[in-house]
Amino acid sequence: MKNMKILVLAEDSDESINAIKKSIEIAKIGESSIKLVSIVSKKQEATCKRYAKRWHQVDGSFMSDKEIPEINLAEDAGLVLDEIIRKTDFSGIKVEKQVLYGESYAVLFKQAVCDQADLIIIGNKGTGRIRQFFMNLQTADFISKTACPVLMF
Repeated sequence: MKNMKILVLAEDSDESINAIKKSIEIAKIGESSIKLVSIVSKKQEATCKRYAKRWHQVDGSFMSDKEIPEINLAEDAGLVLDEIIRKTDFSGIKVEKQVLYGESYAVLFKQAVCDQADLIIIGNKGTGRIRQFFMNLQTADFISKTACPVLMF
């Protein structure tokens, strides 16, 4: 299929890198474009702020909430996307990037609809059995709602 819009969930993981490589293979065959997306959730931000505060207590600085340095996960995610684009050979392929904010499958679904994506490629991280079971339930729900094919690695 020519001129497909491929949406790839890009993170700093081996599975994600494999998904990106597969998206390049597919894009080169069909003269398609790739959009790399990274997702930042409220839970991730809260966790980082909590650990930052705990670290300051451990290192003896006992900072108040106002003194904790600003943590900008969206900016960090954008830098990771920039690094992926810089280190990966996308020659001849139109590549875009975007950082999304929210719960992963929900915002990925919305973005796929908004971009009228023809294919979604995501990496499948290996996790424990219980977490994998719930991840598979979320994945199945996501795939059932998506109007385009989903390729998982």
